[in-house]
Amino acid sequence: MRSIGINLGRRINKGLLQFQAARPATFGLEMHLVKMHEMISNFDPSIVVVDPMTGLIDSGTQAETRSMLLRLIDFLKQKQIAALCRGTDCKIVAGVRQSEADLRRAPRRNVQN
Repeated sequence: MRSIGINLGRRINKGLLQFQAARPATFGLEMHLVKMHEMISNFDPSIVVVDPMTGLIDSGTQAETRSMLLRLIDFLKQKQIAALCRGTDCKIVAGVRQSEADLRRAPRRNVQN
C-alpha cells in the first residue's frame, strides 16, 4: 500500500492489522474455510476483508462455493465480526452471478445521506 501513499507498517508492527493470502488453487474450499477460521480465531479482528470472493469459484462448483461463503459469513456473524466481501460476481452468495460490467450498466438509484 506504500506505493499509493498509505503506510500500514505501523499498524502491522503493532499487531493491529494482518494480511493473509492464498491462491484459490492452493486448497479446496473446505481447507480454505478451515484456514480462514483458524486465522480469524487467532487474530480476533473486528473486521475481515475477503477479496476477491469469486476467486474461490474455481475451487468448486457454484453451489459448493455458495455454501462455503455462507458458512464463512455465519461464522463471522457469530463472532460479531464485520465483513467486507468483494468480487467480480457480486451476487454469488445469492446464487445469481452478475458481473461488474452488468452492474455498471444497471440503472443507478439516487442515494441520499
